Amino acid sequence: MDISEKNKKIPFPQANDFDKIIKIVLIDNPDNLSNKSILMKLLDLGTERQVSYYMSACEFLDIIDSNGNLSDFAKLIREKCFETQILMLANKIISKPVFGEVFLMRYYNCIDFQTEEISQLISDIYNIKNSDVCNRRASTVKSWIKWIEEQKEIFI
Repeated sequence: MDISEKNKKIPFPQANDFDKIIKIVLIDNPDNLSNKSILMKLLDLGTERQVSYYMSACEFLDIIDSNGNLSDFAKLIREKCFETQILMLANKIISKPVFGEVFLMRYYNCIDFQTEEISQLISDIYNIKNSDVCNRRASTVKSWIKWIEEQKEIFI
């Protein structure tokens, strides 16, 4: 299955606050993943739609499965120390198309992609033709890459 085929099942993420994704991974009671009102409180979100964005982002990152349960990857993360959790999540982010390209260009070639360039990558790789949608998704790419940068003391 190519990326555009997979994209039909798991949309490109629209969830800028990566710390909220970590809260989902580390949720005290994984059974609560199916309860949107509990997730709204846990993640400090105003609507169920926003919860859906974060759950979809978790599915995109293989943190939850298509049934909304923690994946084996998430269970493995939960067993690790904080530093290893961060490394595993950062590695997962940059393993994804667009995120990896933006990260590698920034750190190996010192090139910062502009929103329009990230948007074009999203459009090209995920076959999303709506430029407004791609621009909104580009903010997620920038936010997640920034989150990795903020963790740099762990990587040194």
